[in-house]
This record gives sequence, structure tokens and C-alpha cells, in this order.
Amino acid sequence: MLAVGPDHFRALLKGFHEMDEHFRTAPFEKNLPVLMGLLSVWNNDFFGAETVAVLPYEQYLKRFPAYLQQLTMESNGKHVTLAGKSVNYQTGPVYWGEPGTNGQHSFYQLIHQGTRLIHVTLSRSATRLRRWDATTIFSSQTCLPKPRRWLLARLPRR
Repeated sequence: MLAVGPDHFRALLKGFHEMDEHFRTAPFEKNLPVLMGLLSVWNNDFFGAETVAVLPYEQYLKRFPAYLQQLTMESNGKHVTLAGKSVNYQTGPVYWGEPGTNGQHSFYQLIHQGTRLIHVTLSRSATRLRRWDATTIFSSQTCLPKPRRWLLARLPRR
């Protein structure tokens, strides 16, 4: 709250609540968290894409890749089940990334023109940021050398 102030912090909490309600009430075929989770399993398990590049195209979201690293890799980075049995499958991809302004002249070359299969999640603000805004649009792409496959998911507007 100290970084953004109380009004913006409340707006952030409101956005979290809206996403929680969307997840709780939206049918699976329109449920963004469900679709993103299924897409991650599909890309990791069936395409063998072992990494997810998270590329915010907004400097204000520069720490978003690090947040997702902690959230997903700590939760999924287990080698045993809840019953204590070893697993014989990949438990989750490696999340990494930088804002587009930092990464566009480094690893973007590999993503766009290389031969490695990389699941890419682009994120940007739904509006031009002149102040804190937690509304984000996600574009999730599995970059195949040729042809490329694309999925664009947008949160419904209220």
C-alpha cells in the first residue's frame, strides 16, 4: 500500500476480487484462469514447451514475471505427490521474462526466429498507464517455429 497509496491499493484489491468472482462464476469455456491453466498443461505436457516467457509490454508491470515465478514454481516445483510418492512427469514449466523494452533485443530473437518451442504470455495494461492500473490483458502464445499458433484471451468488460 505504501508504494501505490490507499486508493490504488483498494482498486487493486477490487480487481483481485473481480477475478476471483470471474473464476468462481464463469463457465469453463469462458473462464480465463481455467483456460490459462489448461493451456499451460497442454503446452508443457503435449507440446513439450518446458518454459513460459512472461513478457509485459508495460514498464509498470516489470515485476510481473518475478511474481509468477514465485507463484507457480514454488507451488508446482514438487517431485512427490501429497501421499509422498515420487512423480514420473514434469510438474510445471519454468517461468521467466522481462518487460518488452528490456527483452526485445535479446531473447526475443530466439523466440521469433529460433527453433525452440517457447510458450509466451504477453501482458499489457488495458489502458495507457499514467497511474497505477491493475487491469491486464493476457495474450498467450505457443511459439512454434512454423506455423505459429495464437490464442488471445480477454477479460469480459462490465
